[in-house]
Amino acid sequence: MWAQNWEGLSDLLMPFPNATHFDVSRQLQNRFKPDLEGITGMFETANEFFVSMGLLNMSVAYGPKAMLVKPTDKQVVCHAGAWDFSKDDFRIKMCTTISQTGHELGHIQYFMSYKHLPYVFRSGANPEGRAIGDLISISMRTPKHMVRTGLVNEKEAVFLKNLLSLQKVPFLPFAYLIDAYRWKIFDGSISRKDLTYDGLKSGVIIKVTELDFDAAAKYHVPSTCFQCILILQRDCLNALKLKLLNISDDVPYISYFVSHMLQFQLYKALCETAKEYPAQHLHECDFYQNKDVGAQLQ
Repeated sequence: MWAQNWEGLSDLLMPFPNATHFDVSRQLQNRFKPDLEGITGMFETANEFFVSMGLLNMSVAYGPKAMLVKPTDKQVVCHAGAWDFSKDDFRIKMCTTISQTGHELGHIQYFMSYKHLPYVFRSGANPEGRAIGDLISISMRTPKHMVRTGLVNEKEAVFLKNLLSLQKVPFLPFAYLIDAYRWKIFDGSISRKDLTYDGLKSGVIIKVTELDFDAAAKYHVPSTCFQCILILQRDCLNALKLKLLNISDDVPYISYFVSHMLQFQLYKALCETAKEYPAQHLHECDFYQNKDVGAQLQ
């Protein structure tokens, strides 16, 4: 249950195992190459969805100042992020892979909507900020919209619902587990001398050692050495020597758990605004080009 996304199991869990296998990632890769031009085109497509609803144009965020692909001439932290540098300077930093664009653009949309406020009020007041990009991504990946874009045909579209469930449902226990682990460290339930985590047991006692520190595989739990260098610069090595380094990404992971609930609540409400639900099934809702939905979201 450690993996937050089970799309890799789609071959085993497809609803019609005898049907021709459908790979939406491959379809996207055929349209958008994994170079800067292709990745930029992917961001432009996602941005156009926002703009079609009357929302703000975010092209500045994936412009020349952004980092959209992994550099070949230097080492970087690839963890995705959206950055608010000023009232006119917004940037995305990520080593982008296929279908990753919506979430970070949701952050940028949030930043730009509040750019007239003092900086302290421009970050998300609650997990809804994380949910905005994800709810747009849900609509972009509905069978109706994917057929509209020509990425799939109607027969293939049935598989999209299964892929979405493999992405969203396993994430809920995973997101809870991340902060449940951190909370146990904070309250002393897990000693700092023994940061291993027993994980889930199904009637079997699992002996875990420091060599099996799975929690460190998640960026939000520990800090990376590159992160500490960026923050502490010259003092980083001294801190490491003194074993005083204790930096985290400082993002409560429970906010991702809450945002996964909120994004579907918002999605349902916006589908009602679009008058596409309950007139049809919720998964068939697509609010592309719907200005009423955009106005309510704003």
